[in-house]
Amino acid sequence: MTLDAFPRSQATVAPTSADRRPTTYDVAIVGGSVVGLVLACALRDSGLTVAVVEAQPPAVGAARSQAYAFSLTSARILGGMGLWEAIAPELTRFDAVQLSDGQYDQVAVCKPQDIGAEALYYAAEHCTLMQALQTAVA
Repeated sequence: MTLDAFPRSQATVAPTSADRRPTTYDVAIVGGSVVGLVLACALRDSGLTVAVVEAQPPAVGAARSQAYAFSLTSARILGGMGLWEAIAPELTRFDAVQLSDGQYDQVAVCKPQDIGAEALYYAAEHCTLMQALQTAVA
């Protein structure tokens, strides 16, 4: 798979003889943030030529101040795409989750050992996820 990321303003520029990008792509992903780059990573081994079109430079896209929570299913998906190892050192684990209802005074506490896992959820900063994704598609 060929994976290119370039600003929207460059997307319609005809390639020069020195430019090795294909002139047509099988898939064009508009948006190089989390969703677009996860899709691009998922297509890496598909044999398709993929273009990621993003108006912002990668450093700007990675600089947002936000975080994500990952379920165990998300962790498996990211692991299957080869991304989990890159973000794992920067993750915060949820070691317990409490479930309650405003109309009911009992609280259910779930712990990782209840399901044989090391954590119930994970959290990571946006920049951690974006750096792993951007590296994977570079």
